[in-house]
Amino acid sequence: MADDTTPEVEVQTEPSDFAQHMRNSAEAVAKQWGSLIPGEFWDYGREARKEFLLGMRAAVDSAIDRLERRQTEAPQGSTRGPSKVQVEVD
Repeated sequence: MADDTTPEVEVQTEPSDFAQHMRNSAEAVAKQWGSLIPGEFWDYGREARKEFLLGMRAAVDSAIDRLERRQTEAPQGSTRGPSKVQVEVD
């Protein structure tokens, strides 16, 4: 139930003039920085990102290959690796 002392709050469905001004300002700043930085910079950045991701792919593929080799090399029921030992405490 609504209290008679509770003020009603108006909710704006359209952006205010201030919000629109801030959005336009941010877009103008982005365009200005974009005009100062040459296009080759962005091309190099994309190439560098691609090379990084290809390197990560190679590392993951290598790790998967090592895991698969270990599975095929180790016989079933192998005792290789850590084992549990019961320790008695007095």
